[in-house]
Amino acid sequence: MNLDELDAEFSHWYRAYKPSVRAVIAPLAGPGADVDALTQETFERFYRMLLNDEVRLEPLHVKRLLRKIASGKAIDAWRKAARHGEDCLETLPDASAWSSVARIYGPEAAFAYAEMLRAINALSDELRAALLLREYLGFSREDTAQVLGVKRASVSANVRRAKQRLLEQDPQLAHLRLNLEGGTA
Repeated sequence: MNLDELDAEFSHWYRAYKPSVRAVIAPLAGPGADVDALTQETFERFYRMLLNDEVRLEPLHVKRLLRKIASGKAIDAWRKAARHGEDCLETLPDASAWSSVARIYGPEAAFAYAEMLRAINALSDELRAALLLREYLGFSREDTAQVLGVKRASVSANVRRAKQRLLEQDPQLAHLRLNLEGGTA
């Protein structure tokens, strides 16, 4: 593939998956993260892989690859923030970020989703990452273990503990579900 074809191919995947990549990064990296910069880093890595002919250009493969790169970048950003003592647990997006949720589902739903995000952000790094990767992004147990650098059994235990902690904080959270493909559901 020549450089013009490569650039056209990259542009296609970038337009198709940029919202999904942002949706993967935002909840994993935390509210204080620079989602745009992490999205850019994800696509830079993807472009380098395209240059080196390391990518099967099939939609499902590209989607999984971008999710894996994005989740790795997001988790690295979260860990870096935690090491530097940044407090990103109580920070939520401003009201304008919730306007579309409020318009579609009503202000009560927007508030409920904000509370869910607050509760998820309050989980420990390990529980939060395992929960989001497995339950919301649909990663397999093996892929989640690989991304997090833990054993497969730890993934299942961490997801179970995360769910228990969320329900202990607020039993109403059991009825909410975040759709990380670009919003809430």
